[in-house]
Amino acid sequence: MDIPDSTARLLRSLTDSRALSGAALGVVNSAGERATLVLGHAQLTPETHPLTPEHWFDLASLTKPLFTAREVLRAAERGQLDVDDPLAAHLPETAELPLGERTLRQLLSHSAGVPAGGFLPLHEWGDPAAIRARLPLESWELREPGEAEYSDLGYLLLGLVLERVSGRPLGEFALDAELTFVPDPPMPSPPRTAPGAGACCAARCTTKRRSRSVVRRGTRGCSGRSTGCLPRQNGCCAAAG
Repeated sequence: MDIPDSTARLLRSLTDSRALSGAALGVVNSAGERATLVLGHAQLTPETHPLTPEHWFDLASLTKPLFTAREVLRAAERGQLDVDDPLAAHLPETAELPLGERTLRQLLSHSAGVPAGGFLPLHEWGDPAAIRARLPLESWELREPGEAEYSDLGYLLLGLVLERVSGRPLGEFALDAELTFVPDPPMPSPPRTAPGAGACCAARCTTKRRSRSVVRRGTRGCSGRSTGCLPRQNGCCAAAG
């Protein structure tokens, strides 16, 4: 099986013009046949480095369905929580706050009325313990629950819930094969300074800001932009959002 010529031409034109810094595409058909295409650069500044199949890609917000939502549902199956529990049932420090009334189901479905988040500068809040303590107590501007609006913050709060009900940091949770919280140091994801994003693989190095999401190796996974994550004790993080 080959990548269609029209698709390859489109991606090549975008990487050649540097509208995208790099692109990695993987295709699997119903028979299990696979084809991959890797184009462009992992880094453009201050010097260029070609993108290779060995680079790791930050899965960013794909950690919501691949990890956080799935682990919340697994915890519900184990009886550790109910998706209709208010947040305060698991984060009691929110009991006197409007945030504490929002349910896990609302957080899962982005209908809790919590802010979209954008980039959350968690690295500026102090050490991991300080970040964990501040996140649920921050004066977030809430909307009425009900209407769906995508929120990174909601999934960061769900990550805290998972840590509370399991008694362990997210970084200690088991991951599927070829997923990791910490990629091989010799082949990091492309740096944050690389402009643009791949067609479905927009990678960036996040170690400088203590925010590393779940990553997947090579062209087998796609990625996007991550906006925040829950720190581990070593300064890196386990992604929730």
